[in-house]
This record gives sequence, structure tokens and C-alpha cells, in this order.
Amino acid sequence: DPASLVVVSEGADGKLKAVQAQAEVTGKAIEKPAEVKITAEQSLATLRDLSVTLQGLISSFSLVTRGLNDFLDAALIQSQAQILANQAFGEGADEMARYASEMQRVTNFGDEEMLVMMAKMAATYKLSNDEIQQLTPVILDFAEANKASGMSMESAFDLMGRALNGHTEMLGRHGIQLDDNRLKLEGVSYLVEKLGGDYGGTATALADLRLQNANTWGDIKEEIGSFLSQAIAPIL
Repeated sequence: DPASLVVVSEGADGKLKAVQAQAEVTGKAIEKPAEVKITAEQSLATLRDLSVTLQGLISSFSLVTRGLNDFLDAALIQSQAQILANQAFGEGADEMARYASEMQRVTNFGDEEMLVMMAKMAATYKLSNDEIQQLTPVILDFAEANKASGMSMESAFDLMGRALNGHTEMLGRHGIQLDDNRLKLEGVSYLVEKLGGDYGGTATALADLRLQNANTWGDIKEEIGSFLSQAIAPIL
């Protein structure tokens, strides 16, 4: 019967559509967890990227901060040296600072530390500016000649100051024999003569260009640090 075939066909179509609809629902249900998984992995990747970026920023900031502190520290050391020079040398402080810079250019010794040692010796042992300028080159010669045994510029200045006060036994351990009578009568001039004869020219002869360049870079850092200090002072 044709009418029966139509009814059966419509029923079959309806069932087919129902099956297709159910299949679509089932398919979406199956795919949904995969979509959630992908989203979670993407989120973790994004968090890792953000963490790496943040660590990079922190590292960069730390490097910048250390660099700024190096400049500021250099300027502070130079400023402190100048203050000590002002106290010890008075109006002659600038001249003595220039002298220390000149000695830095031809030796391995930095002018800031040298200026501090010169100021301390002048103040402690009551020496004039001229006497300090006479003594400094031979003290540097002595320090350079004995560097291998651990002698520092500070130790050399201290030993010479003690010798001027009559305590020459430590210099004797370094092979320097002084005439106590001449030392009492002639003081600085005798010590300069003795050290010059034994070590004269050592500091300039052993000047190392690498150390001199490092000292020059130190001067540049002082200038930059001074500029930065003045720039940030109103902010602090």
C-alpha cells in the first residue's frame, strides 16, 4: 500500500534524525574534556612565560642597581678622601689631590687611597705638604718593591711614619738599616735619601698598564657617581 510506505519512511527519517542528534551530543561531550585540557596547558605555559619574564626583569633591575651602587660608592670614597685632605692640608688640599692624581698616572696605586694615606701621615706625624710630596714617591717605590711579600701602600706609609718617630725595627726586617742619629737630625730628607737609594724608581718602572687603566676607570666612575648623587639627592 503506497500510504503505508510513506508512513514507514517518515518514521525511519525521524529515527535517523534522532540518532544523528544523539551522535552530535555524544561527540560534543567527548570533545569537551580535550578542549579543557588544552586550555589548562596553555594557561600553565602562559604562567611559565610570565615567570621567566618577571625573573628577567628582576635580574636586570638587580644589575642596574649594582651598577648604580658601584658608581655611587666610587663617588663616596673620593668625597671622603677629599674631606680628609681638607682637614690635613687646609688650603693646599686641592694641590695635594692633584699630586696624588699625578702619581696615579705613573704608578699602580690609586689616587683616592694615596690621598687618604698622605693626609693621615701629615696629620699624625705633623709633616708639611712639601715633606709629604718628598716622601710619597719613595714610599710607593718601597711598597711596589715589597708587594710580593704582602706589602701594601697603607702598610708602607705606616712603617715610614713609625720610622720618623724612631721605631725603625720593622724597616730593619725589610733590609733597611737607618742611622738613628741622622734620622733624628735630618728626619724626612734622610729617609727620602735612604729609600731613594735603595728603591728609587721602582714604582714607575713596574707600572702595569692594566692596573693604570683600572685606576682611570675608577676616576670615571667617580665622576659618574658624583653626577648621579647630585641628580638623585633632591628625590631622597
